[in-house]
Amino acid sequence: MAYRRAQSLTNTLLWVLALVITPPLTAQSEPVLHEYIAPPSAAESTRWVKERGLPKEIHTQDQRIQRPPFEEPTETSEMGPSAPARRRARVGLDRTTTHDGQLNYDATFNPSVVPFKRVTAADRVREDFTLSVRDPRLRPVKVAYRPIPPDRDAFWGSLQLQALPGKALPMPSVAPSAAIVSYRTRPEAKLRFFKDSADNFWVKSDRGGRLSVVLLMDAPRSYFSPQVPALLSAADVPEHRRPRLPRNVKTDAQRVLRHIGLRPGSLNQHLSRLVAYFRNFQARPLQRKSDNIYLDIAFTQRGVCRHRSLAFVITAQAVGIPARYVENEAHAFVEVYLPRHGWARIDLGGASVGLDVHAAQRKAVHRPKQDPFPRPSRFEGGYSQLRGAVSGLDKSQLKKKPAQERTRSLRRFDRSAKTQGRKARNLDRAPPGATPDKIATSGHMGNPKGTPPKITTQIVVFSSSRTLFRGDLLHVWGKVQAGKRGVGNLRVEVYLGRDRNSALMLGATVSDSRGAFLLRPTVPITLEVGRYRIYAATPGDTRHEASLSR
Repeated sequence: MAYRRAQSLTNTLLWVLALVITPPLTAQSEPVLHEYIAPPSAAESTRWVKERGLPKEIHTQDQRIQRPPFEEPTETSEMGPSAPARRRARVGLDRTTTHDGQLNYDATFNPSVVPFKRVTAADRVREDFTLSVRDPRLRPVKVAYRPIPPDRDAFWGSLQLQALPGKALPMPSVAPSAAIVSYRTRPEAKLRFFKDSADNFWVKSDRGGRLSVVLLMDAPRSYFSPQVPALLSAADVPEHRRPRLPRNVKTDAQRVLRHIGLRPGSLNQHLSRLVAYFRNFQARPLQRKSDNIYLDIAFTQRGVCRHRSLAFVITAQAVGIPARYVENEAHAFVEVYLPRHGWARIDLGGASVGLDVHAAQRKAVHRPKQDPFPRPSRFEGGYSQLRGAVSGLDKSQLKKKPAQERTRSLRRFDRSAKTQGRKARNLDRAPPGATPDKIATSGHMGNPKGTPPKITTQIVVFSSSRTLFRGDLLHVWGKVQAGKRGVGNLRVEVYLGRDRNSALMLGATVSDSRGAFLLRPTVPITLEVGRYRIYAATPGDTRHEASLSR
């Protein structure tokens, strides 16, 4: 079970494709896929940036979220006297590997990243198998004072400080590469922000006393929804980021790697295998088989979130993968550095009696795309997936079970009597990279009586690999042609199936002016193991026939 989801899938490279023609399709209105929310005007953005203030609202994940009010400072402040104790200087393994009991989590941000707020991050493995910050020196972080870029998600933060002039206080964050866009305090104070080598955030105030802080952060979407490039290896990690383990730790970690069965391969393959293994832990008593707690935990797959996360970091660093341990008051998870991608969050799950979320009422919940790694059944139902005994969130905030992938027949693209007059199917997925005007011009329009016959098209498709794992990034490219001429501005859909009777749609795009198209879909983690073919199809438009690759 530990690695069943990471078994290989084989796809067939298609490059000889036959001409396929379909009869005219009946015009049909497109469904509404997303509600359009207008971005803030340039004048509004310019005004708050120039004045170094805060916008009235942010637009993120198709939601408008109002600026939070200042909260009255209280004795139990979010960053009061107890805060330094919550950011631990060193973390280590323990032998209490059963359920953690009831967990409590404070929703500091809006949208809430529950339960993945970053409070303590550790990036150095020590000889005694504990973790700490490699370089605790603080580096200044400038306040950005800029509009939110389109490839980053925005978050409001509402904090309280029990400040001492010039003293650095720990500060939670949403991501290691988060930017502090702007802030305001009450009473008014000047804040300075810092980070250490593990990207723990710190803040200093120029005045003492209790402060209420409202700040705006943003973070790259790639951190929450990583895509691991298929051809990268640990050798591609920059020299200054390569982990350096103590000799005794590396020797023991190599034993664990042999036990897991990790073989030479790409970074993606290594991560998939490691994630599958450490997500398959159980919260059961730990048998003492040796004096080495790391080996006992890793070999027996026992423990909750902190055990699996810390053991993962040690094991991943032994492969050469930069990895960090991250925790807050309720949960522990990991971060890995991917060359040409940056830091990525990986949740390994956990076990508890329940999770109680505080201060989450009327807050949005951040919804990243489904992660590309294997998801054993022991992982799926955990509290970190907002399933099970989770309180403090209403039904709209709790995560729903993922819908089963729907397969469909590709014979709709073939010429046959059965497809005469058949209505075009509704689009159930927004085509990546497509603009509304492109989609409008590539709709399923019929061929009115008396108009010239449609132009025959052919479509050819290529893929990057013959053997793939669940969660792998698949590179698909090809061309739509009419004779020797490329046809641009046509919708192209990519499918994965055993045959044309039952295929799964991976995504869609639009051909460029030369007829070329490129798509990088992820192999679904729910896909059954087996041999598959890649199909590319175009529904055509008012001038061009539909066609399907062979």
